[in-house]
Amino acid sequence: MEEYMFYKSLLFRQCSIGFVNASDMLSGKALTHYGGRLAGCLYGGKKAWLPKKKILYRGYQKADGLQFLERDGQSFFASVSMPGEFNRENAFMAASAAAWL
Repeated sequence: MEEYMFYKSLLFRQCSIGFVNASDMLSGKALTHYGGRLAGCLYGGKKAWLPKKKILYRGYQKADGLQFLERDGQSFFASVSMPGEFNRENAFMAASAAAWL
């Protein structure tokens, strides 16, 4: 896992904007030397390691997809038909990044 985080940090250093899962504490290691803009999303009711001002979206699982709540109170819904929490979290991150950019 340490090697994975090292290579993930190399990817972040090549980007001017970093978008991370704010509830994944391991991502903090990948951001150690990151100097660009940073935004994050928080999935479900998990604890966040990013400051609240940097969390742009919060996601909540519903029966047929994910409900997104933006920091300014607006919301949108995304349908996710893939099984497994890992796939839902990845879909949430992709949709959040697409909506933000």
